[in-house]
Amino acid sequence: MILRELLVVIPHSGIVIPSEIPLESLNEKFPALVQNVDWYTNWLYDFRDFLDNKHIVFPYCSLILEANRHPDILEDCVPLSDVRGQPIYKENQQPNDELRQRLSDKYLLLSQDDRRDDRCRGGFSF
Repeated sequence: MILRELLVVIPHSGIVIPSEIPLESLNEKFPALVQNVDWYTNWLYDFRDFLDNKHIVFPYCSLILEANRHPDILEDCVPLSDVRGQPIYKENQQPNDELRQRLSDKYLLLSQDDRRDDRCRGGFSF
């Protein structure tokens, strides 16, 4: 079966921290928090071998950049705490709103042309 029009987007398996985020600003508990990332979904939902579909994997950690949220709502798309309310950053080291907006603009905004051309800003197309 060939479904060239099927696009599978994997938004949560990435663990890359954007270079704009200093690693030392992350909460000491970050290694435990990152266990909530949807590990291996990039392989679990890889149907290209039998569907021949398009496949986009968002490589960035969903704790830092939430690709499934509206890019204009910073509280959702560039969160300061995880889904359980645990802080992602050390106290007084969270990114400010300006940086959060820049991160959203750079990594999360997808134009119609990007999707049509099988490209993902900040993501990897395979």
